[in-house]
Amino acid sequence: GPSAITQIAALELWSFWLGVEDQCGVRVEEQLEKVFPEWVESLNIERELNICFAASALLNQAGRYGLLNKQLLLRAVSISEKSLGLDHPDVGASLNLLSLLYDAQGQYVKALPLMNRALAIREKALGVDHPDVGVSLNNLAGLHQSLGDYGKALPLNERALAILENALGRDHPDVAGSLNNLASLYHDLGEYGKALPLNERAWAIRQKAWGKEHPIVGESLNNLALLYQDQGDYGKALPLYERALAIFKKALGKDHPDVGASFNNLASLYKDQGGYGKALLLNERALTIYEKAYGKDHRDVGTCLNNLAGLYEEQGAYGKALPLFEQALAIYEKALGKNHRYFAMSLNNLAKLYQLQGDYGKALPLFVRAQAITERSMGKNHPDFANSLHNLAGLYDAQGKYKKALPLFVQALGIREKALGPNHLDVGTSLNDLAGLYKTTKYYSKALPLLMRAQGIAEKAMGKDHPNVGTSLNNLAGLYKAQGAYGKALPLFKRTLAIYKKALGKNHRNVGTCLNNLADLYKAQGVYGKALPLFEQALAIYEKALGKDHPSVAGTLNNLAGLYKAQSEYTKAL
Repeated sequence: GPSAITQIAALELWSFWLGVEDQCGVRVEEQLEKVFPEWVESLNIERELNICFAASALLNQAGRYGLLNKQLLLRAVSISEKSLGLDHPDVGASLNLLSLLYDAQGQYVKALPLMNRALAIREKALGVDHPDVGVSLNNLAGLHQSLGDYGKALPLNERALAILENALGRDHPDVAGSLNNLASLYHDLGEYGKALPLNERAWAIRQKAWGKEHPIVGESLNNLALLYQDQGDYGKALPLYERALAIFKKALGKDHPDVGASFNNLASLYKDQGGYGKALLLNERALTIYEKAYGKDHRDVGTCLNNLAGLYEEQGAYGKALPLFEQALAIYEKALGKNHRYFAMSLNNLAKLYQLQGDYGKALPLFVRAQAITERSMGKNHPDFANSLHNLAGLYDAQGKYKKALPLFVQALGIREKALGPNHLDVGTSLNDLAGLYKTTKYYSKALPLLMRAQGIAEKAMGKDHPNVGTSLNNLAGLYKAQGAYGKALPLFKRTLAIYKKALGKNHRNVGTCLNNLADLYKAQGVYGKALPLFEQALAIYEKALGKDHPSVAGTLNNLAGLYKAQSEYTKAL
């Protein structure tokens, strides 16, 4: 029936595609809007419906989510309703595809009623326990997850899983997909202990069904690796990423987009560990693959440019980061539109870069614009809106506009607690930054319980040796130092240093930061003999990891100069 893309339709569509290429001598996608609609409408209804579905699928694969794709699916809905009736399953299939297109465009408000209608049609026509109902429930759950409405997403995911297990058996590949969706939701909520067994079970099902070298097994390996990475267990993540990459290369070829995605994942892991040289090479290889596969205007190219820019930013190479962030922004605007969450995130990235450079005048309107887009597209209770508020608060904090920053930090914290739960890591970030503001304004009694709570969240979610725990301990030590409680600060700085060295390696920039803080504490106590070698170690780490022109290098040189001045060694200070 029309809900399945028949071989005849696929072959006929492919012949048309090649014909356009031969006649035009240019990229097919640029000619489709001119000639394709009239050709489709010349077919009979069943063939037209099949080819609408097939053409939309190919456009999705090419990252073309624009007018032609929408027209095709609107046409599919129209002809299926007219020829088959409003409650036919193929109408549900057409609505489902159209809603997924709107989802990809970030038009979640348009997608939601279509998904709900597709679900209702399938429940009525096929019964509430049919596998296609499970598919609709999974899609609807994913949409609510995108909207940040995790409370609505969870029961839909759970119901979908139960339907598919009952209808298909616990070891069916479609059950593995549903397990992955549920695991993704728990991952977003920071409930890694619940996500892990679901991802592991999905991986086992796929290996049994498809064999160990199938690309879908590589997808499961990537999901598991990302989960371990976010928990700071880099030793477990790395071999999984590498195995996934090997599977994709063997099965799909070295230039397939899934290989590019694996390169991006590995680059992210190396970046987290401070391996910027390895990360840079992998990001560049991913970018080359995406541009070759999709062209330079695809959303995945924009994501890769964002990743590459973020890598340069972290190394202090702001001049290299800026044009990449700008390119990514332009790609998202063209591919997804100015109201998409990715466009808003890209504005935030560009604004943060300007903030790091001290160009607050350029950063502010970008943060404000990102906030407005997120509020309009996602609503005021979404975690993305909280991120926008938090970023804007951070800018005001950096400018010393504490009265403007405070209510935004508090509002962002409230949204995150409500949407993600009180023990999510993003809540810990809010608590840390709010405490930092209180520390700066000398409200130490307000800062202390926030930092204690942030530390507890990090330890519960990640374990006592995770870098996030080190960050919380470092902030707590800094608070004690500001109060002159050096005896309380010292063991916390030392524990932070031990955590960073163990988790990230002795040459990571965070180790340099901790050495700087520890040296500054000894300097404040007048123990100059202990401070000097720590400042020198920090300087060596920064120069090796970030380059001699990074702001952190300049800051450490200033610290060294201050130490020499304190010892009246003015020649060395100069």
